[in-house]
Amino acid sequence: MNQSKLYIIILLFLLTGYFSTQAQEAIADSTIVEINIEIKDSTISIDDSALITKKDTLQVDSIPKAAISRITDSIPSQNDSIFTDSIIPIDSVRFSLNGYLFNSTDTVLVEKWKYNTDIHNFDFFSYDSTLNEFHITHPAYRNSINNTYLANSGLAVKSNIYFESNPETGYLFLNSFTPYMHQANATTYYNTQKPFTLFGYQTGPKEEQNIELIHTQNVNPHLNGFFQFNNYSSKGHYEHQQTKNNSGTFGGAHIRGRFATHVSFSFSRINTEENGGIVDPFYIQDTSLSPAEVSTKLSKGTNYIKDKQWFIDQKIGFVKSRKRDTNKTGGFLFSIQYNYQRQNSWRIYEDDSAGYYNPITDKHEYLYQNNYSNSTSFDTSGYSHNRHLVRINLEEAPGNSLGFGAYIGAGKHSANYQYYNKDTVFTHLENTTIHSTFLEGGIFRLRPSSSLHFYGHYQYFIKGYRKNDVSLSGMISVKAGKGLFHSEVTVEGKTESKTNDYFLTKYRSNHFKWDNNFDKENVTELKVKYKLPKLKTEIGARYALLTNYIYYDSLALPSQFANDFNVLDIYFDNAITIRGFNLLNKVNYQQSGKQEVLPLPKLSTYNALYYEHNITFPTTQGKMQIQLGVDVNYWTAFYAPAYSPATAQFHMQNKQLVGDYPFFGAFVNIEIKRMRIYIKGEHINYSIMANDNANYFTAPNYPTPKMVFKYGLTWTFYD
Repeated sequence: MNQSKLYIIILLFLLTGYFSTQAQEAIADSTIVEINIEIKDSTISIDDSALITKKDTLQVDSIPKAAISRITDSIPSQNDSIFTDSIIPIDSVRFSLNGYLFNSTDTVLVEKWKYNTDIHNFDFFSYDSTLNEFHITHPAYRNSINNTYLANSGLAVKSNIYFESNPETGYLFLNSFTPYMHQANATTYYNTQKPFTLFGYQTGPKEEQNIELIHTQNVNPHLNGFFQFNNYSSKGHYEHQQTKNNSGTFGGAHIRGRFATHVSFSFSRINTEENGGIVDPFYIQDTSLSPAEVSTKLSKGTNYIKDKQWFIDQKIGFVKSRKRDTNKTGGFLFSIQYNYQRQNSWRIYEDDSAGYYNPITDKHEYLYQNNYSNSTSFDTSGYSHNRHLVRINLEEAPGNSLGFGAYIGAGKHSANYQYYNKDTVFTHLENTTIHSTFLEGGIFRLRPSSSLHFYGHYQYFIKGYRKNDVSLSGMISVKAGKGLFHSEVTVEGKTESKTNDYFLTKYRSNHFKWDNNFDKENVTELKVKYKLPKLKTEIGARYALLTNYIYYDSLALPSQFANDFNVLDIYFDNAITIRGFNLLNKVNYQQSGKQEVLPLPKLSTYNALYYEHNITFPTTQGKMQIQLGVDVNYWTAFYAPAYSPATAQFHMQNKQLVGDYPFFGAFVNIEIKRMRIYIKGEHINYSIMANDNANYFTAPNYPTPKMVFKYGLTWTFYD
């Protein structure tokens, strides 16, 4: 860790300590001092560092003034396990965040929610404070079990499971890096009774380090502020692939009476060296060279991206309901909502692409087919957008006799696109601004106490660049049964017709230039899932029909497939526990109707077998939880997309199969009070399978490192 980063972290902790003291004084009357819990006639006394995950009825002897709906001791990474059961609080706890207005006297110790940009409401979710999958630290692999990945933390990555793609941003050249980013419209908001801080640090060979920092606290019962920070950096195992990525978010929520406000500012800086991949797979498959001895196609390639995003959502309730809910708080039947989103992004790509010598072919070769000026590239592009939305909402509040909420709204979107290339012969400078106006409406039933949830959302662009674009989406979810056989069935659907991104229409750089007149893309999707939370099982099927699909061809240029084709996906997730032994299985089978434009591996699996045990220390009465196990990632061979550093896009190729190779790992996860620790070995089967074709690539021409060991910790503080 360099000194500047260390100073920043020290400063943040000093500020945390100061503001924590101030906040403790402001909300001292709601601080929990001691909790005694009685479960099945056995009483357990715990301090505020204990972890409570029991979902059964609890008898609480010492209760603070604010009602407690959930108590957790530690917070995992933002992508929680799918097996985590949500704890449903009393109805009024979620007022206004699903269309109601929030009663702050019902705050919980740590409440967590995100903004749902599809229907402009808020989705609550609970923390998974267990050790399950704690050793999986890469953000892309928490979203998808199979990724085309350049084999170094911070480099470009793309999910190989169609329905689990990277989160997108409006800036085309940023999408391969979004797992490392913070996005304002995906911000996590909090409400706490105690200042809460999380510090995470992971490290590995070649100066790899990942830093995570979260701090949130309430200034008063109605106002919460927070900041989050992540760093991903590594020198890399192969030449010229160093990364230094930083991202963070500052924000807060103020919820009182008829007003509910959410504000956030997010920033990201992506700074990566680009080596273009190794010169030839021969060096991995047929030699025993060390990674440092393997030649790469670029020696001075870099991508530098900066992104800033703002988010404001303000809701004002009116016409107070006379009917009280189970907590006697009531709500407002109507509200007016204003939502504003802004993004500023720009990117610089540089290289000295004079080419490289390939001793296999005994020729001088080039990564790119074209250099439109000299051999030095300095490509710059920029993107910014503003989005305004005003809505009138019929709230799903007590007194609403319809039993569901509804909304209607109008908005305007404007975006600016820029690019230029220094010293190119065509000297194009593009600066284009487009505008679009849209209407939207929908209905929803999302009240936590209901066993039937649904929503429907419709959006239509009435004029501007995206004129006649239309989107219709919906969801229905039904809960049934009790106890072990409690189940949830969810059906989701979407159909949309959308105008392609402006950068896909026109772009100029030193290596690429194109002018396209693509038709609108059409996508229809249907998803069905069946979940048994108590049995930790989820089964699902997903289907998509794609028309006018846009992809990058074998020349790394945008292209459009005019006909229809479909994608089918079936998945199964399950966890089994028997006498301390745990078996976790995640299986995905998918079929692309057109492998030539959308290549997908048919089978992808992640399996983990581990033993979990609680250790008690008689002298101190301390406890430690430990997991000891092995895991494996595997997918069938397919022509995985290749990566083009100049556009930061993945494109078609038919020269190298990737897959049909298992990646085994071993791990130890430990939890002691508020601290969780992991130690893991990755690719531990390298020495056994090194001479068996050595096909350990995670992207064409990008081999994964040989066996490595990593470790890390996460430490939480409540004061």
